[in-house]
Amino acid sequence: VINPTIDAPLLALDFATGSELWRFESDSYILRAPFVEVQTGTVYVGGNTLPQGDVDEGGALRIYALNLEDGSVRWTHDSLDGLIKSLWAGGEVLTFVAYRDFLIGLDSASGAELYRHNTGNWVQSFTVFPPRPAPSGLPSLAYGSANAFLNLVDPTNGEFIWRYNVEGTFNYP
Repeated sequence: VINPTIDAPLLALDFATGSELWRFESDSYILRAPFVEVQTGTVYVGGNTLPQGDVDEGGALRIYALNLEDGSVRWTHDSLDGLIKSLWAGGEVLTFVAYRDFLIGLDSASGAELYRHNTGNWVQSFTVFPPRPAPSGLPSLAYGSANAFLNLVDPTNGEFIWRYNVEGTFNYP
């Protein structure tokens, strides 16, 4: 029996036939932003879970690292960052932004938090920017925030490569 308040499934389907390869039943009531890292054979996906108490802002979030071959769980990461907006993995880091608008880096092997940087204000999502590699050699991540800044960051540490202020107050670049 599927519980509508939890158990959001993630399905892997055969591209050629559409047949189900595997199904993962999560502890979340919604799953968003799946990202497949082919080099490591990992599927990352995030979802909201029911909180174990009051949450002032955000919400209970669980990120899953799943084995691409069979959907088994490699690790989970829990936080109170709310609904996930963007998620990207490369090298040894998984980077995401969620409702509370922190740019967060997790160790892709363990799910341990590596960094957490305040974006300054609302961020809708980020874009992977391969033409401008970060100092780490990975693609850069670009995002605009409601405090009128355009930002380009290195996903391995969340540090700014550059910031540009689009003059104005509360503008979404």
